[in-house]
Amino acid sequence: MAKPMSGSTAKTANFGGLEVVSFESRMAREMAGMIQKLGGVARVAPSMREVPREENQDAFAFADELFAGRVDAIIFMTGAGTRILVSVLETRYPREKIVGAISKTTVIARGPKPVKVLRDLGVPVTIAVPEPNTWREILDELDENPRGFTLQGSRVAVQEYGVPNQPFLWELKRRGVEVLRVPVYRWTLPEDTAPLLDALEAILEGRARVVMFTNARQIDHVLQVATENGLNTPLLDALARCVVCSIGPTCSEVLLARGIAADLEPEHSKMGPLVQEAARRAPELLKKKSEAANTGSELRKTRTVEARPYSEAVGQAGGPESAALSAAAEPWRDSRFMKACRREPVDATPVWLMRQAGRYMQEYRELRARVPFLELCKNPDLVAEVTVTAAEKIGADAAILFADLLLIAEPLGFGLAYDSGEGPVVTPALREIEHLGRLREVNLAESLGYVFEAVRRTRAALPAHLPLIGFAGAPFTLASYLIEGGASKN
Repeated sequence: MAKPMSGSTAKTANFGGLEVVSFESRMAREMAGMIQKLGGVARVAPSMREVPREENQDAFAFADELFAGRVDAIIFMTGAGTRILVSVLETRYPREKIVGAISKTTVIARGPKPVKVLRDLGVPVTIAVPEPNTWREILDELDENPRGFTLQGSRVAVQEYGVPNQPFLWELKRRGVEVLRVPVYRWTLPEDTAPLLDALEAILEGRARVVMFTNARQIDHVLQVATENGLNTPLLDALARCVVCSIGPTCSEVLLARGIAADLEPEHSKMGPLVQEAARRAPELLKKKSEAANTGSELRKTRTVEARPYSEAVGQAGGPESAALSAAAEPWRDSRFMKACRREPVDATPVWLMRQAGRYMQEYRELRARVPFLELCKNPDLVAEVTVTAAEKIGADAAILFADLLLIAEPLGFGLAYDSGEGPVVTPALREIEHLGRLREVNLAESLGYVFEAVRRTRAALPAHLPLIGFAGAPFTLASYLIEGGASKN
């Protein structure tokens, strides 16, 4: 990912007439102005619409607890959610009463947006969480026992946005917190998706070569519209030829999870720095991608791969330009292992060796003596170390990411532990039909971001020619573990 350049080069930032797509909604006009000011042709296609929850019982239940003095702290996760929560409560209570009650608690704001809303309301912010403003920074701040506030035994309300952040909630509970969830709104597609479809067409036809994502939720909405119109595969192919700009780490993780690599990310996760960084780097990055594509074109000629026009390639699983670019930029695609997977001739008979590192590797056993299994899975540096060491030790043709197929159990709303000699233990088991209500919608970037980071770090540590394999539990397998509460032969 491109690194930010120094402020001394800010004057040279210019898109040079490139067409730039942004999926920003609330700040669409401001985004267009910034792009145009830096020499870009702005195409802003709103991809989201914030809708207050139809039923606000959760918000009013929170108000009852707040006014009764049974809330010790409130964590405000988003600016929009903070505004909506107050506006909902104002349908029943005067603002002065709401502000007064909130001000009596420890007020934690995740980043500048909720800070601004709270200050505009006249609510003093006790803790402003530093960048990059993720839930991990919230925990770091609270673990330091700021201003005498102690997590253990406290009752904390969490203003939620979109789906609940299960890892964050579990970590709070693990610290002895009684959590009061306060969901106040959800996201949906715009009522008019025509501008969004026009933007996708500009990307597919190669007119728009710079694409900006300023919110992780935008990614799923864009891909949803693409899929509904049969454009998902060609869009992913086209994005590989674009400069994809991400507002910050969470957004980049979601992009990666959806098969899209972010080319740049600003030092500060704000729209202004994002546009500045894109204007500085996009022309250079596009030039490099074009050069890689040209190199790939020569490779295609030696393999007698016939190029097809875009109109014939739409709907196919990746066009020839994408394949060539990938081959030039990612040597592992032509490795012995990948050739064997494609059933191409190789210089050795393929043999699949399925063996966990702990069964034979002394280095792993020593590490596991110090670090619990689940903690190891959640530590990207240790995951990379174990994965790379195992591959090097036996000289494998591919590395297998150290992970576990049940890591998604926690985001789904279950407890997960690994007892020595017992294997995984899932609590509480999913035994009755009404228990299905416990299942939570999973925000992958928020809840399993450590897996994406482990993939990035492992990929960076492996030799360029060595493929990296990941794995996941199929729905039936996951259901079996959740129902049985662990491993079972029944």
